[in-house]
Amino acid sequence: MTIIDKIIEKGILFLLIFTPLAFGTVQQWSVSVMEITAFSIFFLYLIKKTLETSADKFGDITQFHQKLVLCPQIYQIILFALLVIFILLQMLPLPESLLRVISPAALATYRDFGNYPPGTYHPVSLNPLATRQALFLFLSYAAVFFVIVSHYRTKAQVASLVKTILFMGFFLVIFAVLQKATWNGRIYWIYPVDEILKSGVRIWGPYISYNNFAGYMAMAIPLGMGLLIHAAPDLKTLPNVPLRARIARFWASDKLESFTLYFLLLLIMTAALFMTFSRGGIISFVLSAIFFARITRRRRSLRKKTALLALLAAVILAAVVFASWAGLERRFADLELDHVSRLSVWQDSLGIARDYPAFGTGLGTFEDVYMRYQTTMPRIIFDHAHNDYVELLTDIGIVGFLLAAAMALFFSLPLFRRWKEKRGMFGKCLGAGGLSSCVAIAAHSFVDFNLHIPANALLFAVVCAITYAAIFNITANNKSGYSDTRSMEPAPSSGDGEGEKVSQKWRDLVICATIILLAIVMLSFPVRDLAADYRYRQVSRILDDKTTEGLDALPISESTMPAYLAAIESLNKAAALSPSNSLYQRALSDLYDRLGKWSAAMQSLNSPIPATAPGKKEAAEKALFHLGKAISLEPTNPDYHLALGKMYDRGGEPGPAEKELKKAAAAYPVNAPLRYSLAMHYLLTGRKGDALEQARTLAKIDDSYIMRESRQKDYTMERQTPGYLSWLSRSYLYSALEIAWRVSRDPKVIRGIAPDNPDASQAVELFLELRR
Repeated sequence: MTIIDKIIEKGILFLLIFTPLAFGTVQQWSVSVMEITAFSIFFLYLIKKTLETSADKFGDITQFHQKLVLCPQIYQIILFALLVIFILLQMLPLPESLLRVISPAALATYRDFGNYPPGTYHPVSLNPLATRQALFLFLSYAAVFFVIVSHYRTKAQVASLVKTILFMGFFLVIFAVLQKATWNGRIYWIYPVDEILKSGVRIWGPYISYNNFAGYMAMAIPLGMGLLIHAAPDLKTLPNVPLRARIARFWASDKLESFTLYFLLLLIMTAALFMTFSRGGIISFVLSAIFFARITRRRRSLRKKTALLALLAAVILAAVVFASWAGLERRFADLELDHVSRLSVWQDSLGIARDYPAFGTGLGTFEDVYMRYQTTMPRIIFDHAHNDYVELLTDIGIVGFLLAAAMALFFSLPLFRRWKEKRGMFGKCLGAGGLSSCVAIAAHSFVDFNLHIPANALLFAVVCAITYAAIFNITANNKSGYSDTRSMEPAPSSGDGEGEKVSQKWRDLVICATIILLAIVMLSFPVRDLAADYRYRQVSRILDDKTTEGLDALPISESTMPAYLAAIESLNKAAALSPSNSLYQRALSDLYDRLGKWSAAMQSLNSPIPATAPGKKEAAEKALFHLGKAISLEPTNPDYHLALGKMYDRGGEPGPAEKELKKAAAAYPVNAPLRYSLAMHYLLTGRKGDALEQARTLAKIDDSYIMRESRQKDYTMERQTPGYLSWLSRSYLYSALEIAWRVSRDPKVIRGIAPDNPDASQAVELFLELRR
């Protein structure tokens, strides 16, 4: 094994270990590290193959050609290329005349929410940065898949990946249990989480959501089951052998140690999966286990092995289900309620598909678009559809969805057909486990978004590659390749041998230079994203008030002005590294806005300001400039329009202010916090009629005051218990009543804004009673 081979294999093992530990790789820094590693491994492998082809070009080309003949994945390669080209076209700026034809809804969105000059070119994607980031994630998974499929050709290589996944899953379980037992409100005991997650109920190990942790386990366990039955001691004996002799042979088997180890690992991981109480994870695992049992029972050579496994599985499930029955019963009792809520999200998402049918809204843009279509749950911001198939349809439309579906079919069907003809025991066992893992994630994707968690998506790519390598690359007679590949000697050279060698060296040099150039281009994107994210995160460290425990910003003063200027410089560098990221522009706008308010306050007090500090007018202009740029990059973001409207109001421009405030409301019609902010802004600026109208809308869309039917409901409401009063005061209906009371103390007006239902009537009467 060469040093390049070792780097490639260690790099893939690093990805399998790093990605789940880095909070599932959901933050920009960890995504960039994953992409840099994946692309580096991929291009290093291409250079390695180029140099090897130079030494044995004919044999390598022939083997590759026969590989495509034996497993005709050339169609999948073509479909993959078409899908990538399609996503690239989503990011291509197009003239309005063409965009009007292929995606009229996208053009209408740009016109309704953007402030673009006439003749501006627009892409199909409503957020090209999100599409580019999603595309690079997809390419990084594909790079790892390609390297494993092409490089891993022995049992030892494939087994090392499976064992790493199993031991990683086991470690995640042990870490999750220890962290829950010693929970202090922080992941890894040092990393703070949002207030809503402080209880730690939803957090499992490094994963923020137990559903994503369960998704990881639901893929890892079936793959481990394949390794388990391969390691199972051989139960074959001569006829009429006593049971005592059979048991003695079983205990004397040299496979018993590894079989016991794998069994214990899977037992612990299965128990953890059930203890998450993730209904999607549990159901998908059960379906994959049924699929595993069904396909292995059809293979005569696996029946005796799976019989033992079935017995053990029955014992495991009985013990695990019994131990967690109370929690499982509660979780599945809420299935109808959660089913209705998710069904409403899917129905709203299909509204996006109707408006953007052919080309979608752009890969990775669901969160940007869904806000305008959301009709329920006004307090929740949905960044995913909780159904990977629905989200894929909304993102890339019917055209892209059909390409992706065809690519999946052209991969899975030949793989399954080949597995049914497989002879080697290792390939049969690992193939069955890998196929079952794919069934698990395919089922789980109907009710969750595991494939949008990079650690889980990468694991899925690795599982697919392992399954392919076990079935196609490893056979009983040839552990390192195809058993039916004809051995061929390199063709004899003709002509001037020395001249041909020189020509081949130049060709290799050109190919290697091209690969290196392509690697530099591809790696530049995640490297720049990583550097920009570092600059952006540095701002919180620069402005952190060290005298307080939390991340409180330093108060603005002459002594802290250098820190604010350093923060602006760091943000400018982040924006220069990633000019299409609206987040950095918004952060710059916020800093200039704060500095402008401070300068205005200092001027009103006739106090001097530092010469390096921006004046009131300069700060206001820069705040408007950067916020306008953020809107041009992400036109459907309601927070940006709300902030711009408030700035225009402070600057004495009511016309543009009202325009932006209406855009904010149209960008997220049913969001309760946004409606509350609009109502309070109108109230504080003296527009009481607009404030009352927003309060009326807020009261209609909020449903947090409605109590679920229970035995305690009537008692709680009638007795007006302290808990009920506290809970009611936190609802947006109560906030809407407060705003209406400040506008008009007329009880008729107060009652007029409330919805027509018993819970709302009870809340209104209680509110008025407390005001008398």
